[in-house]
Amino acid sequence: MPVMGDYELATSPKSQFVEMFGDEPVENGKWKVERLGDCLSSIENGKSFFCSDSKRLGKYPAILKLSAVTYGEYNQYENKALLDESMFVKNVEVKQGDLLFTRKNTPELVGMPAYVFNTERYLMMPDLIFRLNVKEGLNKLYLWKLINHPIFRERIQNLANGSAKSMSNI
Repeated sequence: MPVMGDYELATSPKSQFVEMFGDEPVENGKWKVERLGDCLSSIENGKSFFCSDSKRLGKYPAILKLSAVTYGEYNQYENKALLDESMFVKNVEVKQGDLLFTRKNTPELVGMPAYVFNTERYLMMPDLIFRLNVKEGLNKLYLWKLINHPIFRERIQNLANGSAKSMSNI
């Protein structure tokens, strides 16, 4: 099981966060608030491809479904096979250590991050998922947990917009 410091990641994000940093440190002025964009060196977006409706077989290249990140945990098995192996784009391949972020989803799930502990090769990000590249000295695991915390989830959701109530964009 992955470990962050002395804390197992199996505990809920909220209880772990509160145990480590106290309850609602931003609201009571313990921390300086930074814009998410000021913590990032870049944001990369995936590609949109016409794919099969079925999962990939073996190591055949595939593109992730939005559900691979939707619930705050990376799930490499949520993918769709590419119709042609030559469509694979190396620079949007998901890698170990990536911090992925959904740019479009339901209002409750938009802006959901997932940290990639391990992944198989030849899986690409779709255009609905961003890769957040953090500035030097910032811990991606920490940022992943922070964005998943209820206080910050609400702030991220408030940034979302869109004409369709069922799908918000960020």
